[in-house]
Amino acid sequence: MTLNAHLPLNNLSFGFCSFNILKELYQKGISPNLFTQGGVDLSAFNLDQDFQYFLQSCLNKAPKYFNRNNKCFKLWHINGSEQSISNDTYLFTFYELDNPTQIEVNILNNQKAVFVSSKETKTVFENFDVQIPVIYCPLGFDKHHFKKEDVRPYGKDIIVFGVFGKFEKRKHHAKLIQTWLKNSEIIESMFFTLIFITPF
Repeated sequence: MTLNAHLPLNNLSFGFCSFNILKELYQKGISPNLFTQGGVDLSAFNLDQDFQYFLQSCLNKAPKYFNRNNKCFKLWHINGSEQSISNDTYLFTFYELDNPTQIEVNILNNQKAVFVSSKETKTVFENFDVQIPVIYCPLGFDKHHFKKEDVRPYGKDIIVFGVFGKFEKRKHHAKLIQTWLKNSEIIESMFFTLIFITPF
């Protein structure tokens, strides 16, 4: 099977998803024609030499061997995903709102199918007239960078709550932190981990 892949390779959340997808393709012996969204920054990843060679090989062969008739797997935002290297693009996207715009619905309807990591997103898209297949595909566990620990350092009765990613007003991060700090019951029953990275 010849596959085009159009993925961001960077140290942000989309880049981590792309890394794990490419790692699985590598382990299955699938070498896509790899195009990137934006610049390549792999500094956040643990790369062995064989996987580095695989990535470089996929990147190098892409301009020479890709064909618009090959299927393309693309991981990107809805806006911008209309730009494609294939006639048949399968989009993996993430959506956090409850009301897609007409532009977003039109862009989605011009894909072959869309993969989403949330059942709620699948329902929202289907309720707002997305006519293509909307496929629920939960994210897997990143076994390349994390490992499961059986030890619970905070005790069995403590709930560990984490917020990771970019600090954003639209996601109400400041309000979440302020609410947590004002509620003493929550403070006593939870361990709150915050890791915000905004590289731009």
